Amino acid sequence: MCFGGSLPNSLGYLIASLKVGDEVIIHENKEDITTYIWNKDGFAALTASGHILTCKGNVYFEVTGNHLDEFEVSEEAKAIQAQIDALPEDWDPWQDDNDPLDLL
Repeated sequence: MCFGGSLPNSLGYLIASLKVGDEVIIHENKEDITTYIWNKDGFAALTASGHILTCKGNVYFEVTGNHLDEFEVSEEAKAIQAQIDALPEDWDPWQDDNDPLDLL
């Protein structure tokens, strides 16, 4: 399920099919940023550049089909992952309208 309890859409299934190291191009503010999937959890992924991809469609991206086993991870991505890791163990994005994007 997507955050908020809705059923996943085609974007969610696309994100779920990605693997760590898959190359994606983020389209942001008339700029294309090439990055890699660094961490995944179901229908969400964190890129090495610090972009969070979710089934809510918060970021426009395309999958290139390329893959790297080793790549650099930005400090921004590491900071986001640290925030995620610091969440209480019982934190549930499905309850009380929690949205991990609100944490950022």
